[in-house]
Amino acid sequence: MVQFSKGNSTMETRDHSKNGASLKSQTSRGNLILVLIIVFLPITKISAQDIDVYVAGTVNNKVVVWKNGVVSALPCEVSRYYYLDVNSIYVNGKDVYVLGRSIPIGGLGYRYTLWKNSVATDFPSGTYPKSVCVSGNDVYIVGSMDIGARYDAAVIWKNGEPTYLTDGTGDAQARAVSMVNNDVYVLGYDRHFSNNNYIKIWKNSTLIYKTETPNSWIGIGRES
Repeated sequence: MVQFSKGNSTMETRDHSKNGASLKSQTSRGNLILVLIIVFLPITKISAQDIDVYVAGTVNNKVVVWKNGVVSALPCEVSRYYYLDVNSIYVNGKDVYVLGRSIPIGGLGYRYTLWKNSVATDFPSGTYPKSVCVSGNDVYIVGSMDIGARYDAAVIWKNGEPTYLTDGTGDAQARAVSMVNNDVYVLGYDRHFSNNNYIKIWKNSTLIYKTETPNSWIGIGRES
């Protein structure tokens, strides 16, 4: 499991493997084949080959994944934490990655967790992951991090190592990540309040686009 770092802090990994455990969200593998024969042939055929659909969320204080409508719960410390929501899911071959958020029962502060199948890894405090993307053996996660500046910086982790996309002079966060060929695209915002607020796009950690925005953002994706 990948370890993610913030300064001298690293994530804690918890392995809760269970037989038959499955995970969540997106379509993976194969193609949807539509064959429509009209004209004078009395045949209309629609077939689907090897399509798996994953969806993730929270139910009864548990993070769950639906695979083709069948629900499975991920390992959760329900006696200690209240699980609020799921930020992101990504399927890479047989591996399912899920990002979720929880809060201590009777306590303060969010805890963020990455599940890879049945292995849970907790992020250190001061890190706020929002989206995950996987290419081969490389795991990319984007979000924001407390870097000791006035505001949090937008950040991308590659296999646990952070790269800062902003410098903390504005309130910034990376919200979405996607691979296109061998390039990594990140979308986020950078708010300066009394000055300009921007939506920004980075390609391989280099800023390639920005536009002023009324404190809003959108997602970024690719055609499979």
